[in-house]
Amino acid sequence: MPNNNSSSSSSANQGDQSKAPHKSTYRLAKDAGYKSPYHAGISYGIKMYDDGAYDEIRTILQAIDDQVQDENGDGGYGSAKK
Repeated sequence: MPNNNSSSSSSANQGDQSKAPHKSTYRLAKDAGYKSPYHAGISYGIKMYDDGAYDEIRTILQAIDDQVQDENGDGGYGSAKK
């Protein structure tokens, strides 16, 4: 007889609830002070038409966001200056 333990999948997802919500690449760029991911890429010498450019820009922006989160200790949310 198969084991129909439905609580195993729900308990596995509980760890994900503590993580901050996913930020779009555009939001990462704006939070880092760029007008758009395109402008962030230009500042790092990345051309959007190159293969893998979007992923490379996102990786850079995510690293910036992670650093800001570590420094602020607030998860990067609610810290934007307006």
